[in-house]
Amino acid sequence: MLAAALEALRVSLFFFPPALLGVVEVLRSRAPKASKLCTRSPQRNQGGRPHMVLGRRKPSSGPPGCPDQVDTVKRLLIKKLPPVLAIQLKRFDYDWERECAIKFNDYFEFPRELDMEPYTEGGVAKMEGDDTNHADQNESTDNKQLESSKYRLVGVLVHSGQASGGHYYSYIIQRNGGDGEENRWYKFDDGDVTECKMDDEEEMKNQCFGGEYMGEVFDHLMKRMSFRRQKRWWNAYILFYERLEPLGEDNELVMCITRLSITTKPHQIKMPSTIEQSVRKRNMQFMHNHMQYSLEYFQFIKKLLTCNNIYLSLHAGQDHLLPEAEEMAMISSQLAARFLFSTGFRTKKIVRGPASDWYDALYILLCRSKNVRNWFAHNVFFAYPNHFSEYLLECPSAEVREAFSKLIVCLAHFSLQDELSNSTLCPSPGTSAQACDNTSLSDHFIKMVLSLLRREVSEHGRHLHQFFNLFVIYANLGVAEKTQLLKLNIPATFMLVALDEGPGPPIKCQYAELGKLYAVVSQLVRCCDVSSCMQSSINGSAPLPNPYGDPNVPQPIMPIQQPVAEILYVRTSYVKKVIKDCSNSEETVNLLSFCCWENPQFSFSVLSELLWQVAYSYTYELRPYLDLLLQIMLIEDSWQTHRIHNVLKGIPDDRDGFFDTIQRSKNHYRKRAYQCIKCMVTLFSNCAISYQILKSNDDLKRKWTWAVEWLGDELEHRPYTGNPHFSYSNWSPPVQSNETSNGYFLERSQSARLTLQKACELFPFEDTDAQDSSLLEDTALYTPSPGSQHPQNNHVHSQPYVGSPASHMSSTP
Repeated sequence: MLAAALEALRVSLFFFPPALLGVVEVLRSRAPKASKLCTRSPQRNQGGRPHMVLGRRKPSSGPPGCPDQVDTVKRLLIKKLPPVLAIQLKRFDYDWERECAIKFNDYFEFPRELDMEPYTEGGVAKMEGDDTNHADQNESTDNKQLESSKYRLVGVLVHSGQASGGHYYSYIIQRNGGDGEENRWYKFDDGDVTECKMDDEEEMKNQCFGGEYMGEVFDHLMKRMSFRRQKRWWNAYILFYERLEPLGEDNELVMCITRLSITTKPHQIKMPSTIEQSVRKRNMQFMHNHMQYSLEYFQFIKKLLTCNNIYLSLHAGQDHLLPEAEEMAMISSQLAARFLFSTGFRTKKIVRGPASDWYDALYILLCRSKNVRNWFAHNVFFAYPNHFSEYLLECPSAEVREAFSKLIVCLAHFSLQDELSNSTLCPSPGTSAQACDNTSLSDHFIKMVLSLLRREVSEHGRHLHQFFNLFVIYANLGVAEKTQLLKLNIPATFMLVALDEGPGPPIKCQYAELGKLYAVVSQLVRCCDVSSCMQSSINGSAPLPNPYGDPNVPQPIMPIQQPVAEILYVRTSYVKKVIKDCSNSEETVNLLSFCCWENPQFSFSVLSELLWQVAYSYTYELRPYLDLLLQIMLIEDSWQTHRIHNVLKGIPDDRDGFFDTIQRSKNHYRKRAYQCIKCMVTLFSNCAISYQILKSNDDLKRKWTWAVEWLGDELEHRPYTGNPHFSYSNWSPPVQSNETSNGYFLERSQSARLTLQKACELFPFEDTDAQDSSLLEDTALYTPSPGSQHPQNNHVHSQPYVGSPASHMSSTP
């Protein structure tokens, strides 16, 4: 019976006034009572929304005096109201046609105060003036007077989402609170409890009533933001009303007296001590996290670190800080260390701000005082060696890693002359105490960073940029820093790391970023004296001065170290790896040019690797290798003509030259042949010696003529498609570049046409058969110094030619 009554209640309450539209269920209420009225009876004007039932009824079941067949009115009334009324709104249904659940997001407004009297048995009887048949004789009149039919809204359960899924959260009003704490609304969303403004009518409408609203969305057609009417998918689902108990004058007076107290707080039930301690501890943790990870707190700490900078500046003739200023710098650095390495560097950027700002604040503190640097080094770095790995390799924020590396550079730079105290243990593993006494604080910093190469660098290969960039920044500070790095064998160590032969296991990352490693090696090697590895092509002549050394170092710091010379000049694996991984870097060009200067063997190794890459690399990857090869050919030492000749004609029994590569690639790799021609056009246009070699050698001249004719034939196959003045009716896509595209055929681009035009201008291809070319063949291409003699051409066929340029170039194959 109760289930049937509740189902009938769903139907009847659906027709309630607009204030209760959508109500489908009443929870925790007493069993309702049904009443059947005759339409001829004066009781037909009842309060609840009735519905007509047509049919036959027995006389015993109908009201007295009514006929057998009458039209009856059926309605459902509530006999007794509960203390808390829960009303579930009709938000969900099932679409039998589409066979899916649906949700109604229509606008529904509910009141804050609700009077249920028109929907109760007693209320309807009172309105109709007849309550004799509906009053309960067992209930006393006093109890009836104390019961109220008025309710107030105390809670709202909101559903956000669709019928197939969503999220529930609640709005609850605080009741029975202290002074000023009543009638405050709080939002309970899983573990988050926040105060809200549900007492505002507009806020209540936006959060609970549903309906539509104007929202700003991105219009993909118009490519801009626009306002559109949208449905609110969050709306009230269950309403909780609490009954307002009526208070008589005596009861109200008693309640006011009970609230009186001589204490500042009203009497409350004492909370158990264990629960109180647990609640207080969690509240303290919450407030600590809430305040510590706030933008205002971070700004406060930053201002606290920088507000005393004006007192830390050194005046004229002052070499150290005053005692008061040094104490201030020490306290500020201690505050910065404890805050940054426990909280600051571990927080998101939106709260922390730019990490470089924190470095700038620390820079002023560390560069002024030796004692501050000493304390910071021992208590932040040496006491916690894991900080090096955490903030250089493991930290996910590139900005924090960069700021930390700059912090190490700052400390190492200013502590070059700082010594460690005798009580300090040597931080670098495997170093004796006597060796530690002879080194500076800066040396210990560099050794601590180098110790990461034993294990951490191989395990965290994704973040190597900041690790090696630390050494690049440090080496750029001056000659003293470069000297220090050379004494610590940085070049040889880094070369072994690049070859996976370093002090630790190989780097596990498949594509490790080693560009900064190659830059460090290049800078340090170019500070060394490599005259022992240089040799002039002219017998009896001294090698020319090397112009590719570090311009910031007027004189070489030291002779090149033996391990570095062995890896660089004897073994070819490092040179091959540099060319393959970092051929488009300026430091790579400077290093190879520095080592190729007056060094035929190293030049042979570089040319051999570059010619192999030109012959077998993908066509869209040739540009860096060709640019590097062009720079090597433009080195103006005594071996320049030999390098140019080896590139054009190839290294016998080893590598094909440009013309052989063009001949081999003309049918299947046209873009490779085109890029070789373009590189030679650039070479002949910028190097007079190479152009003279071309004109003086009949074989090269014949091959060049054929190459240019082939390029012209390729470009004449069809009209050029690159028209800059196209319209909507005559439109064609822009022609792709032959250097970056991955197509099979040669693109008829504007650059290709200009290359062909420049190639024709370099050599006008007239009939030269009648001309006597013997004079050109006998002319030396390299003018030796006075008194020098050319050796005989003892060129071995399996090795690159390193003899006299004149006699070798004039030979006609």
